[in-house]
Amino acid sequence: MINDKLVEIILKNRKEQKRAKRIRFSKLAWILDTEPYETHQPFLRTVDERSAREKLRHQYSWHNLLRLQNEKAFKAGLVGIVTAPILAGLSNTESFPINLQFPNQMGLIFLSGLLYVIATAICNFRAPYFVQLYLMDEAKRKYRATPFSEIGAEIFKEFSKLAYAFRITPDDFHGLKPSELELASAIHHQGGEGYKMGFSPRALAFIDKFLHTLSETHDFKLFESRDNKLQIKHGPGEIYTGGIYIRHLYIESAHNHYLNMENSLNLSSKDIVIDNINAPLQFEAVSSGDAVEPYIYGLTTLIREEYLNTFIEELSYWQSRERPFSRIAVFWMYRLALITFTCFLIYQAFVVWQAVDFSHIYPMPNG
Repeated sequence: MINDKLVEIILKNRKEQKRAKRIRFSKLAWILDTEPYETHQPFLRTVDERSAREKLRHQYSWHNLLRLQNEKAFKAGLVGIVTAPILAGLSNTESFPINLQFPNQMGLIFLSGLLYVIATAICNFRAPYFVQLYLMDEAKRKYRATPFSEIGAEIFKEFSKLAYAFRITPDDFHGLKPSELELASAIHHQGGEGYKMGFSPRALAFIDKFLHTLSETHDFKLFESRDNKLQIKHGPGEIYTGGIYIRHLYIESAHNHYLNMENSLNLSSKDIVIDNINAPLQFEAVSSGDAVEPYIYGLTTLIREEYLNTFIEELSYWQSRERPFSRIAVFWMYRLALITFTCFLIYQAFVVWQAVDFSHIYPMPNG
């Protein structure tokens, strides 16, 4: 019995290793990965592997795809959308005084323009909110046309997407606190299930990196409270744990909260305190979109107009790998638009080559 169990564990471990190796080297997996960057890596990537992965991911990112819209090489086929149907209509009109034959190469330039238009339409429709805001023209980057309350609501929504529901099973009881264990056991005996809603170590790593970027850009300090004392929050870092680690975040102004304490840390009005709180046990799972707060309380402390550019830039990187199948479709439409336009140019060069009379340029010697 023990040997059978051991064999099962070994086989399962080998299967997981093969799956991890396949994901590690699969270029399709790199493209489909929606995370802005890797945290808690099960393996260390080589320098060449990391470079190749990031280059490929950038090619398929929304940042790159939206920039391709303004590339002249991709726009070149737009003229064919107008001219090709006109020429086709004239060539099919018997009453037209000139016997016009439709040029075959115009079909290529029409197809190139059509692919560009479809790709651009999908891109504008499917590109995430903050990516489109970030890539606005510099003249429009004031965000005056967008209500501040709308941007704030989208920021809350983006943070809430990082939260998830962790279902508590009897196998997880060892990771609970004694007070939680009694409640979880009672729920399980009644046929129910317990849940913890909040941020995993992976999500906390994203938020931690974002907060440190914000503090460095706008010159304020991050603190964390330990044993009722403030400590500088170093990082960004990642939390590694084998137990149930689901947390809520609390953000508050360090200056206001610790105004009556001895200000030996030279606190300013912009400094903030971040607390990680153990997520409480719940009787049912609530989707992140239905939560009243995105499990990061006091986020409004940071949503200021002077921080808006940093919020939009950083959250655009969070969203840049979302909706992978739309990204793949748009990328290959742009690529095919460029290929068909190149075929048009080659066809045109071949037609011109045939039309040129080289005998006048290089006359043949007599006899």
